[in-house]
Amino acid sequence: MVQALKRDFADLYNDKNIMLSATHTHSGPGGYAYETLFNFTVKGFYKDNYDTIVNGIVESIKRAHNNLEPGDILINEGTLSNSSFNRSKEAYKKNPLSERQKYKFDTDKSMTLLKLINAEG
Repeated sequence: MVQALKRDFADLYNDKNIMLSATHTHSGPGGYAYETLFNFTVKGFYKDNYDTIVNGIVESIKRAHNNLEPGDILINEGTLSNSSFNRSKEAYKKNPLSERQKYKFDTDKSMTLLKLINAEG
């Protein structure tokens, strides 16, 4: 990925200033990980799947770079009530009391909102 970005941006983007963050999915393609266990259910590594994902990430970074504009970053934190629940209260209750007393709820109800606003609002 870094090598692909070098073609357009020289050394602007590198291993020290690119961070990818992702959650998991139950409906995505398989066969793109280097670890055998993650590819087990699809019977191996598929270079086309891997290349498609990498190319999509590279294209997203290029689009973001080419659409940079002045703006503001706003951040807010709050508590969302009635928005989530613990799927296993019985399992949660098996945590030590000292651990459970650290939290007000049995699930994390905090939310952090990051809002990007351009000069036009």
